Order: sequence, then C-alpha cells, then structure tokens
Amino acid sequence: MRILLIEDNQLVASNIIEFLDAEKHDVDLAVDGRTGLKMASGGAYDALIVDVELPRLRGYELCRRYRAERGAGTPILMLTARDTLEDKLDGFDAGADDYLVKPFELRELLARVRSLHRRARGGASDGASISFGEIALDLGRWEARFRDEPIALNRIGTRILELLLRDAPNVVRKETLQEQIWGEHPPSDGVLRTHVYAVRKALTNAGAPDLLQTVHGVGHKIESQKPDGS
Repeated sequence: MRILLIEDNQLVASNIIEFLDAEKHDVDLAVDGRTGLKMASGGAYDALIVDVELPRLRGYELCRRYRAERGAGTPILMLTARDTLEDKLDGFDAGADDYLVKPFELRELLARVRSLHRRARGGASDGASISFGEIALDLGRWEARFRDEPIALNRIGTRILELLLRDAPNVVRKETLQEQIWGEHPPSDGVLRTHVYAVRKALTNAGAPDLLQTVHGVGHKIESQKPDGS
C-alpha cells in the first residue's frame, strides 16, 4: 500500500514509518495539517493516517476539507490521545473512517489500515441502490438520503446502514455486523457501538429520528418512518 502519514510528533512518526517500511509499504510523511491536506489531495494514496492535534490545520478540519474535495476517496484512520465518545464522533463527523487511541500497538495500526483498504477496494461500483421506507442508499456513489436530505456518513457508517437496510425491518445481530465490516478480527464491542451511535446521529440530523433501533443484547435494526412523521 501507499500510505500518507500526517503526524508532527517525530518519535511517533519515525516508529510508524520504520514499522510500515519493514512490512513493505510505501509511506510519505507530512508534519503539519496544511501540507498533509495538499499531499492527500494531490496524491494517489491507499490510506491516510492523520493525527488530530496538528500544527497549521487540525486533523478534524483536514479530514473535513479532504472529504469536501474528494468525497469518499481514500480511507482515513485518525490518531488521537483522547478517548471520549464526543472525540470519536467529532472524528467520524469530519469524515474519518476509523479511530485509534494513543498509545497503540503498531500491529493494530497496520491491521486497521489493511481493513480500511480492503473495504475501500470492495465498495460497490455498479450503480445499484437499496432503500427501505424513505431511506435510500446509492451503492455506486456511497451516498445515503432520507427523503431529499443527504445523510452524512463515513465508509463504516455507510456499510452499517447498507447491512441494516438489506435486512430491514429485521434485526441484524451485532456479531454479523462486526464480521461483515471487520472480518475475522473485529475490534471491541465499543467500536461498533460508537459507529452505530454516529449513524443514528446522522439520521437524526437528516430529519429521520428514531429509525435506527437497538435491540439490547442482540443487535440493531432500521424501522419504517412512523405514520405521524415522528
């Protein structure tokens, strides 16, 4: 893979580059946000690894601008020292696809990047679409809408919505979601919960509250819009 690392901490960057180089991946480095955005927008990368706290342009804003310019584009793994739900949601709202908290194992970082790359390459491109109720998902463009309002989702959120729409209104077990999204080595349940929360928030922002339901201990489902529109 060709990877762009945007990280201003010299020690962290050196360790990541040395490890990825040993694993036969090509890594370019940017040490500030503006340079990183320019390189990301002008290069053909398989994945971006972006630190949150960058000089000149924070990682959140970098992701937001990159997505505005390039759409779904290259998958983004965000690095941060903060682990609150709001921090994660800020990253997902900005367009990040996954989130890794410092300190981390370099093997986990590579596993996350590989998983993002596989999902990006495996995305549908035949223009097919699926829908349920007033939610529609264009699989060719990876664009979701509720009525005429766009639903702002990253790749993982889009994949979650796709899996839920395909089985709607039935419940999709959390184990099924994890296997379909991350394969044989899924992250902890908390990661899936955070992504589901982000999808629910995106639906609410698009005017579709209460359509993504959690069946505790089992999984999640998409329900039809209530008759009164609530």
